Amino acid sequence: MNLDNLRQRLQNKQIYIYGAGIYATILYAYLQFYGMERQVIGFVVTKKENNVDRFFDKPIYAYSVDIMEKQAAFCIAIKGAYDIEDRLRKDGFGDVCLIAGQVISEIKECIFAEFSNLPIQRTKIFFDSYDGKGYGCNPKYIAEYLLKHHSNLELVWDVMKLEKSELPEQIKQVERYSCEYYRELYTAGIVIQNVGIDGFPYKRKEQYTIHTWHGSGCYKKAGIHACLNNEKLVETVVNNFKNVDLAISNTYGNSKVFRESFLYEGEIAEYGSPRVDIIFRNAGVRDRICKQFHIPTEKKILLYAPTYRDQKDQSFSQYDLDMNLVLEKLEKCFGGEYVLMYRFHQMLYQYDEGKSFYPYGINISMYHDVMEFLVAADVLITDYSSIMWDFGLQRRPVFLYQNDAKQYTDDRGFYKPISTWPYPIAHTQKELLENIQRFDEQDYLNKLETFIAADPSYDDGHATERVVARIMDVIEHPEKYGKE
Repeated sequence: MNLDNLRQRLQNKQIYIYGAGIYATILYAYLQFYGMERQVIGFVVTKKENNVDRFFDKPIYAYSVDIMEKQAAFCIAIKGAYDIEDRLRKDGFGDVCLIAGQVISEIKECIFAEFSNLPIQRTKIFFDSYDGKGYGCNPKYIAEYLLKHHSNLELVWDVMKLEKSELPEQIKQVERYSCEYYRELYTAGIVIQNVGIDGFPYKRKEQYTIHTWHGSGCYKKAGIHACLNNEKLVETVVNNFKNVDLAISNTYGNSKVFRESFLYEGEIAEYGSPRVDIIFRNAGVRDRICKQFHIPTEKKILLYAPTYRDQKDQSFSQYDLDMNLVLEKLEKCFGGEYVLMYRFHQMLYQYDEGKSFYPYGINISMYHDVMEFLVAADVLITDYSSIMWDFGLQRRPVFLYQNDAKQYTDDRGFYKPISTWPYPIAHTQKELLENIQRFDEQDYLNKLETFIAADPSYDDGHATERVVARIMDVIEHPEKYGKE
């Protein structure tokens, strides 16, 4: 089925969209484009446990043959969901169509073709952070600097859920994959991203794209090195960087990852990471965090921030530390009273298991800017997250708890062997408590300095200024970059 046939088939019909992922969002944007979104009754999922109640302001239903309208058309917007197609037909739904990947590609081409006829707005900057998951990471610090120093620019930010966004009011918000999202994306003079925009398969030649990345320290393998056994994923990873004009790096190792792991051939600017500037310019940050979370300023903060596992729904089984024992050990060995803050990876936001994982701790998983908490914390416990690098730049204690080191190494792998890392490593809770007990600050600092010196950081508190200087140069002199 081609796109024209699909639109004719759905004309004047009530529609269910089966699915609530990227295929479903792109299909809905297409229906919006032709004013057909009013025909959509809602989105349907097999199980609703980890889904929100509404999607694009439409209800989400758990599939039930008893409550679905039999006369409505069912568009299955899930890749290769032939089993769902068979079940719907067996359950008596006559108008069922499986949206194939080719149709999704045609939709993207159609949307791009329409919006690429609109003029580029050179002073418009489009931001994407973690695929619309909030206001944070490098894009946030670039946006805030622009708001302060260049108020004549138009800033646009994509978000998954408008009602949960914490963006400044001067930044225009667009719901990811909506019709307005594509309009703003394809008319922006500059696009800034930290992961890779799924819905950005094309780029107009006048557009300038900056990739800031989102990690540091070159620990976990990334790009093609993290998905060598999946040809389709390798293709996606490489394609994400084909449209990049400038990649921002904070170490030589990071630059090497861009070249070798993403096969990136464009310009690399070794400016440092904008998000790390806060470590060098942190006046008032800790006091603000303590006030916001009602933490007495004399208390110390332990931040627990593990990364996710590839089998995301199984990640929480690895987080088995008794944090009461850890807090007691820190207080005994380091002095003072400690408060626990914990933050799970943004890949795990949708899972209910993490919402009150430690009832006696403060869950900051939904706060999208982790950097403020790194500044506020006195001690960090993580496992394999590159957050250890950012925190270590403050020369504060980092403890690693890796109870699945062999499995994680086999699944993901590392650029730098775990044995070379300067942070105390434990594989059991007993070992972690022992590492805290015998922590030698001077020995730790010596190892940390040697480690950092092997791949020096370009961070000095001025990375954002350098990125913004480039942005303004592109805006004012597009001909220098072939964007006239």
